[in-house]
Amino acid sequence: MKDKDKKKEELLKEIAELRRQNARLKALEIERKPTKEALRESASHRDITERNQSEGFIQSSKAELRRLSSRLLSVQENERRKIARELHDGLGQTLSAIKFFLENTLQKPTFTPSSSPIQSLETVIPMIRNAIEEVRRIQTALHPPILDDLGILPTLSWFCREYQKIYSGIEIERDIHIEENEVPDSLKTVIYRILQEAMNNIAKYSQATRVRLSLRKKDKEVELVVEDNGSGFDPQEILSEERDRRGFGLTSMRERTELSGGSFSIESEKGSGT
Repeated sequence: MKDKDKKKEELLKEIAELRRQNARLKALEIERKPTKEALRESASHRDITERNQSEGFIQSSKAELRRLSSRLLSVQENERRKIARELHDGLGQTLSAIKFFLENTLQKPTFTPSSSPIQSLETVIPMIRNAIEEVRRIQTALHPPILDDLGILPTLSWFCREYQKIYSGIEIERDIHIEENEVPDSLKTVIYRILQEAMNNIAKYSQATRVRLSLRKKDKEVELVVEDNGSGFDPQEILSEERDRRGFGLTSMRERTELSGGSFSIESEKGSGT
């Protein structure tokens, strides 16, 4: 009997100990429960924040894409309008003059010794030459053949010569430290268009008398720098959304540069050149 009582007592003690341990586990579970809830809430909050940030970025990207698409359509329409105007004002009028002259010549009933058919045709030859020159000029303005035939360095030399024929009051200093084979083919048109836009802006707005053009290899990159001693401007004002149309040339240069994997920067101050 004593042995049974002793075993019963030990068993009751073990049961009591198990109950105490179970009580402690429940207490710990109760303490941990708010922590789990807090972690879940924190994770949920973080997920919502990240989702909102992602959605905001997507919406911003869509808005930027719509803006660029709109600008692209505007540029295309402006280019079409410009080409149509040049064809009408130049080539169209020349061809109309040739047509009128030939019709007038053919309607003559007789020719005098001083006005033979050959002499009449000789008169129209300069008009045809002018028409051919106008076609070449338009072709060169759209895409200079020299860029494909000879490369970017000869194209820059040709461009500077042609530019100074038109703007004789602007001196161009060229500082070229790069070989033709060091300029990737994909960048040649980009470089030419950026230079073309920069030089057009200088002629229109800067009142400059001197321009420095630098093209060189810098580490593994190609660096194009155009400097002038003109009147300068406030870049933030020109590039702001309110002055978007006026600053479109700068915006297009920046977009060309960034789309080709490069970086664009402009430094200018009113009265201090660009």
